[in-house]
Amino acid sequence: MAWRRSASGLPDALERREILAGNRPGVDLDALGRAYLQAGWLSDALDCFERTGNREALAELRRLAIERDPFLLERLAALGEVSPAQWAEAARRAEAEGRELHAARCFARAGELEAATRAGERAAALRASLAYPARGRHEPRTSPPGGGDGERSEPAAERGAAPPGGNGRGAA
Repeated sequence: MAWRRSASGLPDALERREILAGNRPGVDLDALGRAYLQAGWLSDALDCFERTGNREALAELRRLAIERDPFLLERLAALGEVSPAQWAEAARRAEAEGRELHAARCFARAGELEAATRAGERAAALRASLAYPARGRHEPRTSPPGGGDGERSEPAAERGAAPPGGNGRGAA
């Protein structure tokens, strides 16, 4: 059976699922993982290398994850592939690039709680300094996402909202 392929020529998501589930015998997962790695599809490459236990390829992925992808590093950590020193290195790289939330998370995983707190505070300060986008055409946001109670103080009728059971146009 021919593979269903994405635009890149690699197996598409459905085909990859079938391959990883073992429903496509004869597929070389290491070769497929290398192809995903070359295409920059790091998570898909990890799926393949995780199945084969290819320690060399996992080490290469770890190096790339330390440089740019804390989420991939989390997946590698679940496999026991990340040391506290590597978490600290990832945190310093993220911090140098201004990715404060990633730095905070990585510092925390490295056990450097003071550095994690400082990075988290910098991220919070940045978020607080941002203007929030308008909601729709006429309703400005009054509080940050996740902030405030999300409720408005005026009743729905005063906002021009439809009363319960009506469509707001005078007809029921």
